[in-house]
Amino acid sequence: PLYSSAASDVYKRQILPERWTDNSMIAISFGQGLSVVPLSFASSVATIVNGGYKIQPTLNFYNIENKKGIKIISKETSENLIYAMRQVVKNGSGKKADIPGYAVIGKTGTADIPCNGSYTGCGNRTSFVGAFPGWDPKYVILISYEKPKPNLEQGIEGGTSFHNAGPTAGKIISLIAPILNIEYLSLIHISEP
Repeated sequence: PLYSSAASDVYKRQILPERWTDNSMIAISFGQGLSVVPLSFASSVATIVNGGYKIQPTLNFYNIENKKGIKIISKETSENLIYAMRQVVKNGSGKKADIPGYAVIGKTGTADIPCNGSYTGCGNRTSFVGAFPGWDPKYVILISYEKPKPNLEQGIEGGTSFHNAGPTAGKIISLIAPILNIEYLSLIHISEP
């Protein structure tokens, strides 16, 4: 494991609401009231895009086919989510992460940072989490910015994930995919399951 159970217990106390109320569930649905450790987030996305098998994160390379964990979601649910994530990148807020030939899949997120009992005036946190190649996801990518600011000189037009985390993910994928020997498929289409 990458962390001790004592550290895990601390994170559990920090990321879950004390009481699950209607208000907390409403706030969580649009990205407030809950925070997730980045490694757990990436691991969850890996589970979603690999057919539904939980993966224990590690810093060691291994063949994933031989290390599948317990089944968390069905293959059908995984395929539906891959399709939805592809639509986010192809037609939605993740457009700037789309790299032709790799059918990137993903989801953007922009959330206000809580401070002093409020979600106003403390900036935001942006993220893009995705996977590639979309037709057979092998690699998960997570980009996150804390209190991002526009920087027109560097092409960052705004403070949302559409403007920073998504484009950064796209740039990284465009550089790393050829190094990983991922086949470039110009006519690939991920169809609705």
